[in-house]
Amino acid sequence: MALTNSRRSWRIWMTCLVADTGPLIALAHLQRLDLPGQVLGQLLVPETVYLEATFLPLKPGALAIRAARDNGWLEIVADQTLSDAPIPSLLGEGERQAMALALSISAPLLMDDAQARRVARRLGLAVAGTCGLLLKAKQHGAVPALAPLLATLDKAGYFIAPALRDTVLKKAGEQS
Repeated sequence: MALTNSRRSWRIWMTCLVADTGPLIALAHLQRLDLPGQVLGQLLVPETVYLEATFLPLKPGALAIRAARDNGWLEIVADQTLSDAPIPSLLGEGERQAMALALSISAPLLMDDAQARRVARRLGLAVAGTCGLLLKAKQHGAVPALAPLLATLDKAGYFIAPALRDTVLKKAGEQS
C-alpha cells in the first residue's frame, strides 16, 4: 500500500475523491468519515460501493456510512457502464465501479486492496489508501495522532502491513 502515486501529487486531490468500500468501512470504524472532506475534497462513492458497505444494517460501519451520507460527508453517484471502461473483471464489482467513476471524472481513488490498486495505477489513476489519508489528515491538523487510530483499526480486524505502519508513523513524526 503506497501512500501516494508518485506520478500525481496530493495537491490535485482538493476537489473530489472516489472511495472504495474498504476505506469507507475503515473510516467508519474510526468514526472519521468527515476526514476526506476536511483534507481532500468531496468524497464520491459509487452506488455499488455504498450498497456493499450498508446493505446489511448490522454490518460494521453501515450506520456510520449512512449517517455520513445524511450529513453530506459523502455523495452517492450512479454506477458507471463498465463495458465502456478497460477494467478487468477479476476485481470485485465495487472496486470496478470505483475505478470507472474515477476514470470518468479524472479523480483520484481511495482504495486499500493491493491488487486493485495495481490495476488502478496501470489505468493511470492516482491512488492512496486509508493510511495515506490518515497521514494527510495529521499533516493538515485534522487528527492529533495516528497511532491511536491505527490501533483502533487493528482492534477492528483491519490489516495494516507492519512496514506500512512503520512508514506512516515515521512520516507522522510518531516513531523514529
